[in-house]
Amino acid sequence: PSTSLMKIRIPVLVLLGELDRIISSKESALAFEQAFKRAGNTDYVIKVLPKANHGLLEASTGYGSEFSRLKRYVPGYMDGMGTWLRQRVNAKTRGRRKQNNRH
Repeated sequence: PSTSLMKIRIPVLVLLGELDRIISSKESALAFEQAFKRAGNTDYVIKVLPKANHGLLEASTGYGSEFSRLKRYVPGYMDGMGTWLRQRVNAKTRGRRKQNNRH
């Protein structure tokens, strides 16, 4: 995947679960960061969400045995994604308005 990630030059939001037992969030965050830097991509955010499992559900251990008891996404998941998207949409909208006002 790192060769594919090194080709990405658009804004990226990476959300990882602190309690992910499938893929280490620390190793993943480092791999994402290295790939984006090699690609010259400076518009990326990598967040490790506390108490989140692989699916970003609020968990105690991150192991599959607790999956049936998990009820909700971790705090910060939906808000963080919404904030990140609004920032990018607003920036693009402002840029278009400036271009349109020049004519």
